Amino acid sequence: MKVTDKITKVTAFLLSLKFNPKAKGFQYIRQAVLLVAESGNGVYSLKRDVYPKLVSLFQTGAQNLERDMSNCIEAAFLNAGIDDIERVFGNTINAKSGKPTVKEFIAAAAIHIIGNG
Repeated sequence: MKVTDKITKVTAFLLSLKFNPKAKGFQYIRQAVLLVAESGNGVYSLKRDVYPKLVSLFQTGAQNLERDMSNCIEAAFLNAGIDDIERVFGNTINAKSGKPTVKEFIAAAAIHIIGNG
């Protein structure tokens, strides 16, 4: 699959979950999902493997990445319907917070992209 096709696929997936493409975290999440999906081995560390690449690519700090991605996920989960969320995450969402962590979201999104590739 071409890179542009992968970007389009991840973008469509995020939009289907009501992510706001104008939010700063949207670009970060999209790139993180692409990096994890392309790694193929399923073993990765956000802080060791993904964040350094994003920091370099977007010229920002790791704390900014984490905060912006978390805010973006939270906003999307407030806007998305329960059916949209369950379609991807099933019953794996923490009942207390009602949303996944950044790592949980990126992992689930990458699995979804790879599985529907």
